[in-house]
Amino acid sequence: MTSDSVASIITDNEGYIWTATANSLTKINPNTVEVVQNYSEENGLPSHEFMRNAIFKDNGGTLYIGSTKGLISFKPGSIKQGATLSPAIVTDVFVFNEKVMQSNAPQIDKGHIAHYLFSHTDSMISFDFTTINFQQRRTNTFAYMLENFDGDWITHPGQTRATYTNLDAGDYVFKVTSADEKGKKHKQVAHLSISITPPLSQTWWAYTLYWLLALTGAAFAIRFYVLKINQRKLNELVEIRTQELQQANRAKTDFLANMSHELRTPLNAIIGFSKHLTRKIGDNDDEKIKLALESIHRNGIHLLNIINDILDIAKIETGKLEMSIMECNLVLIIEQLVNDLKPKASEKNLLIIAPQQYSVKSIYADPVRLKQILHNLLSNAIKYTEKGQINVKIARHTEKEVEYCRIEIHDTGIGIKKEDQSKLFKRFEQFDSTTKHHKGFGTGLGLALVHSFCQAHHGWVEFESQYGKGSTFTAVLPICERQEQL
Repeated sequence: MTSDSVASIITDNEGYIWTATANSLTKINPNTVEVVQNYSEENGLPSHEFMRNAIFKDNGGTLYIGSTKGLISFKPGSIKQGATLSPAIVTDVFVFNEKVMQSNAPQIDKGHIAHYLFSHTDSMISFDFTTINFQQRRTNTFAYMLENFDGDWITHPGQTRATYTNLDAGDYVFKVTSADEKGKKHKQVAHLSISITPPLSQTWWAYTLYWLLALTGAAFAIRFYVLKINQRKLNELVEIRTQELQQANRAKTDFLANMSHELRTPLNAIIGFSKHLTRKIGDNDDEKIKLALESIHRNGIHLLNIINDILDIAKIETGKLEMSIMECNLVLIIEQLVNDLKPKASEKNLLIIAPQQYSVKSIYADPVRLKQILHNLLSNAIKYTEKGQINVKIARHTEKEVEYCRIEIHDTGIGIKKEDQSKLFKRFEQFDSTTKHHKGFGTGLGLALVHSFCQAHHGWVEFESQYGKGSTFTAVLPICERQEQL
């Protein structure tokens, strides 16, 4: 049975058992306990759903069964089993869902089989078929196959069209026949043959051309092989020279790092002693000696900062730059830097204006590197500004669901020419060889370090500059700590 849910059951006069289930009306042979036939809407029933216990047999043997769409009555002995199948016929042929006319695809008689000729561009071919059937059956079942393409018969109840796409060039025979509910096929099979012409690229003369091209290609391949060997030797020589240059660059970096370490010790001593002697000198002592000691201390600090920058560059080049991320008080750091640099700005009658409002008061960063970023940007602003003021602004910025802090430093200095802006973040790069020793020219190491430190924080540096009017440098740093590392 098609379902285990039985609404009603009864025995006819011939002893067969009739059960009304949730999906069909079933006839069962009680002797063999086998299903003789399942009847549904496809066999003419108004519904396949039946009322519970709504079944009755009258004295004449007629069965009455109540369904959800009305009362069904029939005599079991009058039902003919295995109604005769009608043969299938092919009615139409389509290319891209357009009916093929004789003028479009010539038909040739090949042993009483209709033959269609198609081009390789006809990549979607359909066959419509049907059968002449006057039985009270709502759907017909067909079995079809395309020889040289399908491996076996294809059966789809109710389907009257078979479609094939992207067939290879060659000869095919389409076959179709009707079938009953149990899959038994009619003996008579409808045939229709088709041929698909190959594209020009697959014809015999095309293959001849391919052979000629292959021979020509072989000659070029030999020539290319010789050139490749020469190129390989040249690449090996370039690789050797590249490795030598890299080794020389590493030696340079190691030398700078070692020399910087060696210079820091005596410099720290000079700075310490000059500071100590300056404190010891009283107000009544020689003013020239005091100024000399202050100059020694100031220039020592300047030289130590240069050495520290060189050490940082060496760490960046060797991948040994270490970051210690923690929460930093941005307000305190900026206020301290502004106060520390005010005397230097006052020497040039410059005014440093700290942020009036802080939209971001703390960020997660390396405090030492953060101070270096801001110190270098402020120092450059003071160095390249002869008059006017320097403004520091703080803004909050969101990009790709990440919150950033924008620290803008705007000056009214000399600005940067457009042709020189591409050199800003290059190490040891200077704008003009004729002015490289003049005050206000050259980028040195400061901006290169700012760029590297911002990248190490997963941020970046932006700048805008108009020559003769001033520049704005912006350090963009994430507010919260980023988990991934570069």
